[in-house]
Amino acid sequence: MKICDPFRAAGFFFLVAERHFELTCTCGVRQRADVLPTRIAGKVTLYDCPSCGTSLVGVAKDDQAPVTDGAGQEYVDGHRMCGFVFGSMVDMELWPPAALESYMAIPARPAFFSARGCAQTARES
Repeated sequence: MKICDPFRAAGFFFLVAERHFELTCTCGVRQRADVLPTRIAGKVTLYDCPSCGTSLVGVAKDDQAPVTDGAGQEYVDGHRMCGFVFGSMVDMELWPPAALESYMAIPARPAFFSARGCAQTARES
């Protein structure tokens, strides 16, 4: 499973690939998702920072009841799209090919990790 899978399933106007997602880790390293090391933790695919080992992005099948904030009913445990759920520790940007600016800002959803039992953010060595 990849972070681009929900966007492909949604039929975005361009073929979304991992290289189109950019983010900056809290340690200051700016990366594209396609160069982040990945690992599987249960049913979740995690993308880790190559510098500090923090799990930055996670994606899974949407097979759990959503956790809402109660007030505005916003899903705090991840973004849901076409049968997938994903979250990140930091904000991400979606960049179309050859774009001069990002197409979409995707807010962080750090509760994704604890809701799926991936609360440990450092890579296991």
